[in-house]
Amino acid sequence: MDQATFMLLLGMYPVLTGQSVGVYFQRIKMVMLSVFYYVLFLSTFFIMGQFELLILMSILYVMMTVIFVSFADLFLKQVHARKCTQTFLEDLERAHRKVEELTLANERQRMARDLHDTLAQGLAGIIMQLDAVDAHLTKGNSKRAQEIVQHSMIHAKKTLSGARLAIDNLRSKTFATVDFSDAIRDEIERFQNATGIQVFLDMSINGSIPKLMMEHGLYIIGECLTNVARHAEASHVWMYIRIEAEIMNLEIKDDGKGMTSNQKGSMSGHYGLIGIKERVRILGGSFIITNNIPRGTLIKIDTSDEKGESSDGI
Repeated sequence: MDQATFMLLLGMYPVLTGQSVGVYFQRIKMVMLSVFYYVLFLSTFFIMGQFELLILMSILYVMMTVIFVSFADLFLKQVHARKCTQTFLEDLERAHRKVEELTLANERQRMARDLHDTLAQGLAGIIMQLDAVDAHLTKGNSKRAQEIVQHSMIHAKKTLSGARLAIDNLRSKTFATVDFSDAIRDEIERFQNATGIQVFLDMSINGSIPKLMMEHGLYIIGECLTNVARHAEASHVWMYIRIEAEIMNLEIKDDGKGMTSNQKGSMSGHYGLIGIKERVRILGGSFIITNNIPRGTLIKIDTSDEKGESSDGI
């Protein structure tokens, strides 16, 4: 049994040394434990007086220890890599769910903007024109009322067309064929015919206009004019537009009653302003709305940098 004892020790101590790799994760502890096992292994030879086998068994011990430690280290690395892969897959799944949630939220916001900017704005414009028709009929001015009715019919057809295009998600094709300056002038003409409010336009466009800027810019201008007609009680509107190097600077001011602090501080129900802020954020610009001096409201939009929105109370 003496030879068998040495073989058992030669197998046991290297296995214990390799096992220490998985038990202790600190290099100093593993080295100390390996030295301790080696000392026990050598002590057996001294106790049994087998000095002639000491050199051979020491070499075999070192080889066996290296093999078991290498195997244990490789196995633990594979286990660690498997855990890291599993953790990565779980994180990826959570990120995927988060992306889906954000995509759905953005889609809901986009649908809300589309409904507001097609149906809501269009119907608001038709209502303003019908109010003008009623006022002219009350005064007996049937000719002017008939003209406004004709404009209302054209506006209603455009609103219906815009709603269909929004539903079919074909806005990119639509705005590819739209001339931005002509579209603004058409919007101003419909606004003046419906409300009687005079608009002074100062517009300068140099270079091409990105489709995204064209789309959101037209809706922003349309919503600003709609807000003036609904809330401002103004007589005049001044519009300043500068587009150069794909950067838009827009100012719209009126001589109406302005906005109170409470109106500025609360966005609840003001879906038009919410839509403007969302569109300005998509364009990567700043949105400022303040009371004009001595009266009225001033809106400034600048897409030159991402300042975020800022204003007196908004």
